[in-house]
Amino acid sequence: MPSYVARFPVPGDPGAGIEPPAAPDDPATNPETEPVVARPATVTVAPLSRVYGTAGTVRVQVTAGAGATPTGTVQIRKGTAVLGSATLDSAGVARVRLPATLARATHTLTVAYSGDATTSPAAVSLTVTVARVTPRLTASAPPLRYGTAGTLTVVVGAGAGDRTGTVRLEDLTAGSVRTGTLRNGTVAFTLPKTMRPGEHVLRVTYLGSSTVAPATTTLRVTVRKAVSRTTVQVPAGTVRAGTQAVLTGRVTAPGVTARGTVTIRVRSAAGAVVATRTATLTSTGSYRVVLPALRAGSYTVVAQYAGSATVSASHVGARLSVR
Repeated sequence: MPSYVARFPVPGDPGAGIEPPAAPDDPATNPETEPVVARPATVTVAPLSRVYGTAGTVRVQVTAGAGATPTGTVQIRKGTAVLGSATLDSAGVARVRLPATLARATHTLTVAYSGDATTSPAAVSLTVTVARVTPRLTASAPPLRYGTAGTLTVVVGAGAGDRTGTVRLEDLTAGSVRTGTLRNGTVAFTLPKTMRPGEHVLRVTYLGSSTVAPATTTLRVTVRKAVSRTTVQVPAGTVRAGTQAVLTGRVTAPGVTARGTVTIRVRSAAGAVVATRTATLTSTGSYRVVLPALRAGSYTVVAQYAGSATVSASHVGARLSVR
């Protein structure tokens, strides 16, 4: 019920009468009503580290003193650009999701709380470190043989990372170094046909890019000797007894000229070795031997190539008839 104040007239006062009540919310006339004072907010957030190409979530805690639960929203900004926002839950916590496109760098961001009817706005700085992607580096090569070139394929897998840049290939056994450039995360190296037979230790190093970290892997590649093929040609028909037969032949291997010697052994029908000759291969891999005069009979001729450091051994047989 409204209250009224009675005024009694005094001589010379024309305003005697009843005055209206004072406004109840006016602290000047109602000392029991106090003005609302906004509580200061405290924003708590921890630094964040993540890998390029992956989204991150920032947990923001807003408090405003005992018994108070702030409401409102939280924004995370880089300069004037808003990277993400979220609403505080009943515990005063907001979880703000950052985009996966945030560049690789150390970023200083602003975490801003909007405030509410009883809590003041507040802001703090947040450090977000976006690291380079750790790649999956693989290298593979098929079985190799001397004299035949091979291919070593390198693949860099890095998710959303920039799979470009340089790959270095080192043959730690031979002491050679080469480089190649990635195309869509892949580069192929031609392994030369002159790689010496034996085991080679190859080290493959990806030098990295703006968003992908460097990586290194090692593999062992075995180079086998080139496969040789030996031929022998005996005189056509029958050789006359007491004359010297001439044998010719060649040793071949893919991609390489065979070097070394060929040994000719002539065996009788009983299996006894009756003649042995050795010839050195020419620059074209051919040879020629002259047999001693043989008695009449049937003989087996075996041409045995001894092989070399780069070409495997091989042999071939033929029949020789002497009459």
